[in-house]
Amino acid sequence: MIIGTGAVAFSSGMAAISAAVLNVIESGDEIIANGGLFGGTREFVKELKNFLNSLQTKQK
Repeated sequence: MIIGTGAVAFSSGMAAISAAVLNVIESGDEIIANGGLFGGTREFVKELKNFLNSLQTKQK
């Protein structure tokens, strides 16, 4: 058995996906996503890309 230190529960799959992605990405990381993603996940990745691009534009 793997010994863990905690757990997190989410009310939806999108909440779980969002939390997982946002907790592991760092500045300069790239996200590679397959075109076969579930529609909500695809939209999340698109919106995340737009948001991160807008942050880079503001910093210049």
